[in-house]
Amino acid sequence: MARTGLRSSTLSVLILAACAGTLPGEPPSLEPPSTLPDQAAPAVTDEQLISTVDIERSIFFARRSTAVDPAELYKLRQQAQRLLADPKLVVTLVGHTDDLGSASYNLAIAEQRVSSVYQLLRKHGVPRKQLLRYAVGREKVARACRSSECRAKMRRVEFVYPQ
Repeated sequence: MARTGLRSSTLSVLILAACAGTLPGEPPSLEPPSTLPDQAAPAVTDEQLISTVDIERSIFFARRSTAVDPAELYKLRQQAQRLLADPKLVVTLVGHTDDLGSASYNLAIAEQRVSSVYQLLRKHGVPRKQLLRYAVGREKVARACRSSECRAKMRRVEFVYPQ
């Protein structure tokens, strides 16, 4: 009977410790929780979101489109020239979308947009070894967009160079 009591008290301690997030003998975490359920995250404006986008290193797309707009071809040619001038430079093409559409649709269209930019860079003579592809689909910040201008800035392929 004493042995059963010992087991249940040990089990109770472990359950309580698990609920508290620490195990016996482990110091409690001193870090505050990132956000409490009753606290709302600070509001971000469309202007703040748009200001985070590097216009010169992004190729923008129309809604539901995977074709590079003729107005964006100039920037694409500039990026191709930069890569051709430095054969050791490698760029990651990152596809982004807005929050309109399902997650699977947005991932697919982001991949197709990256592929379009990739193919155009190859046509401009940029070697495969200088191009990495990555599609993220919809952005978490895109959900905060309230305007069509903001959503338009989220629909892009971004050129990310090493620091």
